[in-house]
Amino acid sequence: MGKRLGTALAGMVVVVGLAGGLAACSDDAAEAESRSAPGPARNRIPDLKPAKALQRARKATRKLSDAQYAGTLAIPAGEHEYVVMDGTWHVARNGNCTMDGKAAGFGKLSARIIGEKTYLRANRNFLMRLIGLDETTAKLFHNDWVGGPSSDATLPFCDGRVFLGGQRLPSRCQAGKHKTIEKAPTLAFTCAGGRHALTVYVAITGKPVIMRLTGTNDQGPFELTMVAHDTGVPVKPPKPKAVVNGP
Repeated sequence: MGKRLGTALAGMVVVVGLAGGLAACSDDAAEAESRSAPGPARNRIPDLKPAKALQRARKATRKLSDAQYAGTLAIPAGEHEYVVMDGTWHVARNGNCTMDGKAAGFGKLSARIIGEKTYLRANRNFLMRLIGLDETTAKLFHNDWVGGPSSDATLPFCDGRVFLGGQRLPSRCQAGKHKTIEKAPTLAFTCAGGRHALTVYVAITGKPVIMRLTGTNDQGPFELTMVAHDTGVPVKPPKPKAVVNGP
């Protein structure tokens, strides 16, 4: 049965299409406060052309050792439907990742992608509709950690290479308004892409990292905000004895 579940996990199709646009709004009061209070020095992002600024932001973000994100992300949950996960992610530069979230009508879902192994903990409803397990098997693994092989299908669901600046950005982008995100002043870049446009918020003080991505993918809207980085906290799998089908 462990082999059966591993095969099911490997077949899970979760696509994080980082595309879509959402107009940024200014926060003049917060911006004025950031100018008057001591803090990280202003970087060169506002002085660069959009393509160069985003290239530099992506490079800086990829250099982070790890980052923690919070927000919403739409993922497939059946052939013609999706669910919007409201959750948190912790991703490391080596690709290891943890995710804990919930979706209305489904309940809670947690994932751990560590190297070549994927661990998943979900309720019966998630297991049946997201992975396609039959009801008997889903009942057996309800709210337990189960493990299976990582694959190209499972990695985008919780992938450090996607979150940590790994996503490709559209070439046609325009600088927009300023917005304070997690106490960091940022500059918004709105990138054209039809229904897959994207808005990227880049820090304009300290490291020019990507603080927020917002838009719409093939499943629905998403918004991912970096809440911490370079934490030094390791990204770990579940304890072996907590995994019902072995470490």
